[in-house]
Amino acid sequence: MARRDITDRPSPPRDLNREGARDVTDSQIVEEALRASESRLRHAQKVAHIGLFERHMESGQLKWSDELFRILGLDPASDIASIDTLMARVHPEDKERVGAVIQEELAGEIIPNLEYRIVRPNGQIRHISERYEAETISAGQSTIIEGILQDVTDRKMLEQQFRQNQNIEAIDSLTGNVAHEFNNLLFVILGNLDLLEDCVPQDGDILQLIEAARRGAVRGADLTERLLAFSRKQHLEPEQLYLNYLIPDSVPLLQAAVSEMAAVKTRISDTLWPVFADRSQIDNTLLHLAVNARDALPNGGSITIIAENAVIDEQEAANLLDVAAGDYVRLSVRDEGIGMSAELIENAVTPFFTTKEVGKGTGLGLSMVFGFAQQSGGFAKIDSQVGKGTTVALYLPKATEQNLPGKVARAGPPKKSILLVEDEAEVRYLVAKLLRELGYHVIEAGDGRAAQAVLEGNERIDLLFSDIAMPHGLNGPQVAEIGLRLRPGLKLLFMSGYREEYLADSGQVMEGVPIIWKPYDKEEMAQMVAGMLKESIEQ
Repeated sequence: MARRDITDRPSPPRDLNREGARDVTDSQIVEEALRASESRLRHAQKVAHIGLFERHMESGQLKWSDELFRILGLDPASDIASIDTLMARVHPEDKERVGAVIQEELAGEIIPNLEYRIVRPNGQIRHISERYEAETISAGQSTIIEGILQDVTDRKMLEQQFRQNQNIEAIDSLTGNVAHEFNNLLFVILGNLDLLEDCVPQDGDILQLIEAARRGAVRGADLTERLLAFSRKQHLEPEQLYLNYLIPDSVPLLQAAVSEMAAVKTRISDTLWPVFADRSQIDNTLLHLAVNARDALPNGGSITIIAENAVIDEQEAANLLDVAAGDYVRLSVRDEGIGMSAELIENAVTPFFTTKEVGKGTGLGLSMVFGFAQQSGGFAKIDSQVGKGTTVALYLPKATEQNLPGKVARAGPPKKSILLVEDEAEVRYLVAKLLRELGYHVIEAGDGRAAQAVLEGNERIDLLFSDIAMPHGLNGPQVAEIGLRLRPGLKLLFMSGYREEYLADSGQVMEGVPIIWKPYDKEEMAQMVAGMLKESIEQ
């Protein structure tokens, strides 16, 4: 039998059904792989905050990925991808620049990189980085622009905080050393002024010159205290505090400070945690922020003080830089004023930076607030938008067994509370400081009306310690009469730089009320105040 090459053998019959099934299976595998790849791409876009877009230059057709809609704060199911939709979200300050770039792009000039800000429908501001390139499809010679739009807000915040921390570290070293040396010089100046005062006639022009020099030195002491607050080296006396009790007591004084320009409102959580902080610095912080808020309301408005619990998780703490995760109480002061630009926010906490007129501010208020927050183990943030207002928030750590001292901390004010009324800011600062060093709780009022507002409130007052002659509004005796009417039995102590004969001639003497004469030293004041409060206890 003749041999036949294997290649000549007839092919076996083909199983077309099996091949068709295999083709279907292969197609399903490809489709599933494609879906998995698309799913991974969507996830990667979401994690990296990257949206994709594609624009056909000839037809004007524009396509956005779902993540791009989300970055803009929009819904891919209901919103339309268009240049108008994008421009509606661009920040007002960036709109002209972005619009010009888009016009150049439509004219055929491609600018590969662009950074700007958007405002989401909820008012949140985000920083955007846009990158793209043009591709020409040879078939129809049409041009397609493909690119990415990335939310880089977190990166921008880190960069800003890093620069701010570098500035703070440099200024910390400078201010701390300057304040230390300055305090030594002030001690010598004030001490010699006290000695010099004993050597001159008590009714001559030289005494007035000494008083003027002392006021300047006291103003310098106030400046060094603010510098130390910024560099987180000021002396603090932290205690356990409940802000839901402290804030309402502060409202009358704050309202008096902002006058009728603004209405002070509060919004306080019913379940507020206690904090471990210095009460006097909390009071000063609220006062600084309230006055700043008032200045941002040229046409009046409202100032809202908000206190609420806040939990900072590990991710948020990492984004904030140098912030510990944990439980905080967020104390915010919010206004509906002119707002601040991004540049102003970045410079706001730099010492001596101010937008106020010369003589209207030192530029140390916000730097002191931020320094106090950090020295207390917390941090502070500014959230602002031009034309819509500003919120400054302090995050103070929740009081725990770990941050409380070994002894039982006070949950309320010190044992004795003094309302100090003095129109000269330098003198008021020094007297308040001395009283606090003696262990008293001090409520400060810069004039008679502010004192009246405190007296009409609910905060405990054991002693009214007031200057007599105050040129604007109520004088000391008038404040005392209001105090006795509102609080029968209130203890009174006056101070004055004028002598008794002048006060009698001007009708500013209140019979039976002791007077401590300026200038007095700490020991003299301590004995007088202690005697008044002891008399109160014995009665």
